[in-house]
Amino acid sequence: MVLTDLHFAPHDPTDGIDLIGALREKHPNVRVVLITAETDDQFMLLAHDAGADAFLWKHAGAGEISKAIEAVASGFSHFPSRLRQALDKRNSGPRLTERESQLIPYFAKGLT
Repeated sequence: MVLTDLHFAPHDPTDGIDLIGALREKHPNVRVVLITAETDDQFMLLAHDAGADAFLWKHAGAGEISKAIEAVASGFSHFPSRLRQALDKRNSGPRLTERESQLIPYFAKGLT
């Protein structure tokens, strides 16, 4: 298991995200817990998308940190409850109208 910070250097805001990608590539079974002081949901989403198994804020108490590490060690993930809301918000982009959906097969066949 790797416990890592999001930031290693002041000029690179995604060091920990890059590390997760490198770890997943070379050691796909390693478990990763990312911790940060950043409160913006974009960093939680980046960590999730990169393959982190847990995401914690540095202000989390010892109990929360212990709970996350135990969950990850047992094969589970541990993310703040607001991850679901952030994922839903990110994935709720513009929807096609019914008519646009009907036309998609024709566009795919080159019939425009």
